[in-house]
Amino acid sequence: MQLLELTLEEKAFLATASAAANHPLQARLGTRLAAVLSARLRIPVQVYMHRGTMMYAEDIETQAVPVWQPGWTLATLWLTHRLGGRQVLGVASFIPRTLLSTLDEVLAESWTDKDDRIKPTVWTWQLEAGQVQTQLKLQLPSDSADMKRWVESVLGHA
Repeated sequence: MQLLELTLEEKAFLATASAAANHPLQARLGTRLAAVLSARLRIPVQVYMHRGTMMYAEDIETQAVPVWQPGWTLATLWLTHRLGGRQVLGVASFIPRTLLSTLDEVLAESWTDKDDRIKPTVWTWQLEAGQVQTQLKLQLPSDSADMKRWVESVLGHA
């Protein structure tokens, strides 16, 4: 029996899966982000962990809540598809609050507070939806108590 060559998608999945093995929250969150964004935008969205962009730095200025930094292309994609459009044109002039609240809900539902040793962390994902590619960054707070309070507040209002 002869094995077939791996496709580009399979190679990307394997690279993402091996990088995710050390960071189960990031992997779980990436999977949930893909599912929720695909459902909300009504188009397939692929989410890949961006290699080399995860930072553990003592000098990262952290907040008491997670901070999302969606790319402007993601904001434009969100506005276009949520308002019933099909073709993404131009660039949004703001990040929609509905996008940020959706991202917050996904993070809160994916969060587990098993690890109390959170370091200031920044994660980056590469998102692909059709011909559109963009990045999404997340900066987590350094204090697990802050994160736990934030999760409770988000899930209490969801």
